[in-house]
This record gives sequence, structure tokens and C-alpha cells, in this order.
Amino acid sequence: MTLSPYLLPTSMSTDPDLHQCQVSIMVMAQTILTEEEILIKLFNTGDLGSDLEDEVELNIEIDNSHEEEYDLENEVILPAVIADPPQEVSVEPSVTLILDEPPVPSPPSAVPSTPSTSSAAPCEMLSLSEERSRKRRRGELHPEVGGPIKKLDQQVLRAKDKTIWHRDPNPHLPSIVKTSIEKGVPTILTESATSASDIFSLFLDETMLAEVCLYTNDKMNAIREQFSTTYSATFREVNLMEMKAFIGILLFSGIKQDNHVGTEEMWSPVCGCPFYRSVMSERRFSFILRCLRFDDSTTRNVRKQSDRFAHIRKLWDAVIHKCIVNYRPGPHVTVDEQLLAFRGHCIFRIFIPNKPAKYGIKLVMACDADTHYMCNAMPYLGKGTMVDKVKSGTLGEFFTMELIRPFQRSGRVVTTDSWFTSLALARKLKESSMHLVGTIRPKPYIPQEIMHIKMNIGESVAAYNYEDEVTVLCQKANTTKRIQLLSTVHHNPTIVEGKKTQIHMFYDATKGGVDTFDQMCAATSCGRKTRRWPLCLFYGILNIIVNNAFIIYSNKPNNREVTRRQFGMKLAMELSRPWAHYRLTRTGLQRELSAVIQSVFGPVQQLPRQQEEGAIKTEKRHRCHICPHSSIARTKLLCANCKKSTCHRHITTFCSYCIPECKDTARDGETNPPAKYIKVERTNCQDDGCEKAVQDGHELGGEGPLSKEEAEWDELKTEIDIKEEALDDFVDEEENMTLKIKKDEEMTSLEELRPFKV
Repeated sequence: MTLSPYLLPTSMSTDPDLHQCQVSIMVMAQTILTEEEILIKLFNTGDLGSDLEDEVELNIEIDNSHEEEYDLENEVILPAVIADPPQEVSVEPSVTLILDEPPVPSPPSAVPSTPSTSSAAPCEMLSLSEERSRKRRRGELHPEVGGPIKKLDQQVLRAKDKTIWHRDPNPHLPSIVKTSIEKGVPTILTESATSASDIFSLFLDETMLAEVCLYTNDKMNAIREQFSTTYSATFREVNLMEMKAFIGILLFSGIKQDNHVGTEEMWSPVCGCPFYRSVMSERRFSFILRCLRFDDSTTRNVRKQSDRFAHIRKLWDAVIHKCIVNYRPGPHVTVDEQLLAFRGHCIFRIFIPNKPAKYGIKLVMACDADTHYMCNAMPYLGKGTMVDKVKSGTLGEFFTMELIRPFQRSGRVVTTDSWFTSLALARKLKESSMHLVGTIRPKPYIPQEIMHIKMNIGESVAAYNYEDEVTVLCQKANTTKRIQLLSTVHHNPTIVEGKKTQIHMFYDATKGGVDTFDQMCAATSCGRKTRRWPLCLFYGILNIIVNNAFIIYSNKPNNREVTRRQFGMKLAMELSRPWAHYRLTRTGLQRELSAVIQSVFGPVQQLPRQQEEGAIKTEKRHRCHICPHSSIARTKLLCANCKKSTCHRHITTFCSYCIPECKDTARDGETNPPAKYIKVERTNCQDDGCEKAVQDGHELGGEGPLSKEEAEWDELKTEIDIKEEALDDFVDEEENMTLKIKKDEEMTSLEELRPFKV
């Protein structure tokens, strides 16, 4: 008696249930069992499943002439004598397993078997494209799931442009094209970055910020003459450390939803957040925002003739390049547009009525459909967008091919909407080994029969192009609307969920890559009201960087549970902390403001100062090595360079920007200039042409630059100090008494002129 054949996978499965089933069958080959016992053991062990992709026939027969052994340690079947054809069963105490070649797959049936939503076939390995095309809702399957869609009456269809379409699917193509690409992950360039600010620097590094500081300072120097108090710290040049703090304020305002709140309310001690006051003053923030520039204004007019995006092109290209090299997208990429809200004057501003902002600057993006990482982006510049219209085709084709250019020859699937999708785009992507899925508008190359056939609401009909391997599906959404979908991935669509096919399920699962990224940007947007479109683009760049940085940050093993809000606040604090601590080291800072800074960022950790670098005073007074020998001036001060005694008359005070040896480091964010340079409190820099003040003035909560009365008081106080030093060197007590009386008289007269208390 011959047993019925059963199906087993070709290799041992890693699934525990199926593995137990396989081991049980193999162990039975060593035991003496009857036919009925073998059948009962097979069906009680588990469901083997009949819809496995890789399967072989297992013929079980009882024969006394052959034996097989099973190695339990290595989980393999040892060689045995294989019978040529299956023979009749003879009741003998041994079992022989005959493994035949895999059967030839049969053509797809019109009514395929009902797919299971549970783990009925745990050994089935699905590609990501197949997973996106399957059922996603919970619950039992409906009877119509897996059924065929409506078919046309004609076998061959001809469109208006003579494109040939067929009613039946191509039997030589798979039902769904598989992909072997894994999910998107950051590249190796991001492994060394651990903190939020380090990942932020992967997209906007110090070289880019240094150029922004350079062009911003040029604008500051050009308009500084308009203000009367040119020595005020509000109008000084910006350095790299302060620019990072400025960006930190912008990001923090987006997290707190203060981007559309006035600066007076943001910096208010009553209504505002103490974070803003601890970083910089309101006037300083507004002045930097006013002068913020991103290109050289002297060559801008020449560059504008060939590029409408010249105001911010260099920064934009650098950031987009960083976005491309820092991440490897997954198998599904979405191409769609994002609208930056802007109502000012801009030659390429557009109107999109279905967007919330309606007016703005259009950015076309390519995002990972699974992680929503922004991989590439391009601005829409109106007539100057496409250089070669004949070669590029339509605008949608041009944008799609340019955005996926870094990812060509990869087998990825591009999902687009009706503004981008076309048959010509599908052909171009096929040449690049890529696929296309998207909605499509009625075109001349689409057969009219599928758009005018009589259908009930929810029914679908498809046409197949054998030459281009394209499927066009039309579904009746309601009584007046029909939806057309084009796909080069699905070649035999069937009903999967409700009345949706695999093409519907795949499109719904991958169409939201850019839309979700746009929502993420809007949730924590740092954009403020402005009439300058380059500044609007800069806000958009910061939003892109923050969301991409969060996606990379969340891929780190220890950062899985960090939310986007927590990441944004951490990033803003890390960018602003160095500048806030630098403010604490400046003299003349109000105690109340110092307490606010320390409460937000903590106290400054001061390093011990070495004696040879910071020693500028001696215990005893010595003669000045510059003054003539007849002079009686003695001083405790030493020159920081030659270590010689030098009095007040021969000491020149420099600010940290004008110190010759640390001029460059101070502009790069040096928090501690070399201590060998003397810094006198509340005095202006004596270097010719320097308009900076040593003391921050309004920015640090002081009283601003020195007034005329304060300057006179400092000069008189210096003369008194000189006389006081000379007083200690006289030996004659009478002369000392005379000088002391004279000093008391001068001090009494100076008290009347003194404008403030020391």
C-alpha cells in the first residue's frame, strides 16, 4: 500500500514549531510505526501548509531493504539508498524518506487560496514589497479576499497613442516583484557621533556656520553706522559660538511653539522662558536675525542671472549632500512636494490650494517610506528649474529622476502621486533597475475601456502592458470618481482587504513618506515671520536637519525611547551651553542674570590657572622698566610677554577679538583667551579701528558702554592709584604725610564728581 505524498520545506526551518515537526518526522524514520500511526503523528505535530514557496515531495513507504539514520546533533539525514519510483508499501519495520525534485510552479489561478493572517506558514520569507502588499487590519478574512478582479471583454486593447494593452496578466512575470534590499540605516559616517550636537554637526558643520558668520558680519558692518551707540555689545560681530547659540534659540522656540510669539513676550521675565534670557538679550537676537546672510552680496547680482536660488544655493547644496551621504534608504522611496509657507516677494513663489499654507516655496523631496528620512530635495524655481526640457520630459519626470539619481541601479521602488507618475517615467526607472507605483491621471496611453467600463462602487479592472511590464488598474471610488493606479511591481492583482488589491495596499503603505516628514517638520518648526525668502529657506533647512538628526539619533542602541521633543530640547541646550557659560566669565554681569544662567545651564567649571600663564602681579612694587629713572612710579603689574614691571601708563588694553595671538581662536568660539593678556574692567579696546567693547554692556546685563562722566572718573581714579603707589616708596615721613593729606583732599573733591558707586 502506497501512502499519499506530503509537503516539507527543502531546508530546516528556524521556527520552533515547524522545526519540531521536521525533527519528529525524521525521528520516525528510525522507529517501527504503522501507517496509521505515522499519519496521526504527522497531523498532530502541526500544519505543514500547502502554500509554501520552496517545497519538495515526501513519499513515505515501508521497505525492509533500506534504512536511514538521523543525526540529532547536526540535524541532518544521513545518506540512504533512494528508491527510483515509489513502490507499494510492505509492512516491514523500517521507513525510507524519498526526497524528489521541487515541482514546477503552476500558473497563477484565477481564484488563489485564501491567505492566512496568522503564522500558519512561519517558514515563508516575504520581501518588504510583499509585506506592504498584504492585509494589515486585524480580524478574519472576508470570503471575497483573494478573489480575482473584474475582467474586460476584449483580449487586446489599443490606447489613443497606439499603445498595446492586454486583458490577462503576463504568465511569464511573477505576481509581485521581490526585493532584497533591507530597511534604511545610517551610514558608517555617523558611527562616531553620539551626542545630539555631534549628529547635528554631521549636517551643518562648523565650516558652513563660519561662512554664515562671515557674510552676517559683513552685513553688520554695513548697517552699524545707522545706530548711535556703535560700541554697544548689541551691534558687535558674531562668532561661531554665538551663532550656534542663536540656532539653539530658534530650535528651542520651535519645541516650545514660540516661533510665532513676539520677542518681547519670549524674553519677558514674567511670561517668557528663562532659557532665552540666559543665552542672549532680546536686542542682540533681533539684530542677528536682521543681519543674517548666506552669500556674498558683492557677487550676488552676477550669480542671480544664471541661478534664482543664488542667495542660499551654497548652503542648500552642502546640507543636501550631507543628507545623502549620512543615510542609506530602504527599498521604498516616496517622492512628493513640501510647501514652505511664505507670502513675501519671491519670483518662484507658487499657490497650491489644497495645502494649509496655500502660498509658499515648493520643495520636491525624496524620503524613505519606512523611516521618513529626507534623502534628497530640490526647490521649484519656475522657468529656470529644467535646463533641457526635451531630454528631461515633463517636470514630474525631471524631479523624480534627479532625486533618485544617487540611488539608481538599486532595485528600489519609487512611490509617486499623479503629478509625477507617467508611463515614460516607468520606462526610465526600468532602465535604472528601479520600479514605480503611483496614481496616474487619464492619459492618451491609457486604454479608454478600463475608464468607461460599467462597474459597481469598489470594483476594479486592470490592463497589462507586456512590452513595458506595466500594470494599470482602475477602481470606481464613488458614483462620479475613478482612481487609476500604475505599477511595475504587481503583475497579477487580486483582492486583499475589503475591495482593495495589492496595488492599493502597497500604495497606501508607502505614499506617506514625504507627508509624514512634513508633519514632523510642522510639529517643531522654528520658522518665524519674515519678508526675506532666503531666511524662510534657512528655517526649512533647520527643520530638515533636526528631523533627520533625530532619525539617526534614534537608531543608536541607547536612544530608542527618546522622543522627538526630548531630542530637540537636548540639542538646543547643547548648542547654547558654551555661549551661556562664556557669558558667566565676562565681567559686569548682573547678579540676577548670572543666577538665571546658572539655574538653566549650571555653574561654569573653572580650570586652575597656571602661575606662569596667569601671573600678572607681584607681591612687591617695582619701578616701571619704561618710565625714566627719575620717575617715582612703582607698580605690581608685569608684562605678560616679557615678565617685566610695567605701570598703567605703558599698558595697552585689548579685547579678546583684537589680541594678536588669539584673534582667530576668539572668532572660532574660544571661551578662555590666553590669560597673559590683561583685560581691564569696563574699558573700551584701545586698538585703532576696533569698535568692540571689552564689557558686554546691555548683552550681559551691565549698563552699556562708558558714559562721559564714567570715563572721567576712570581717568581720575588712575591718577590717584599712581600717587598711592608712589606714596609707599617715600622714606620721609613728612613728605608722606603731605602726600596723604593732599590725597585726602583730592578724594573729597572727587566724591562730588563721582557718577556712580564702585
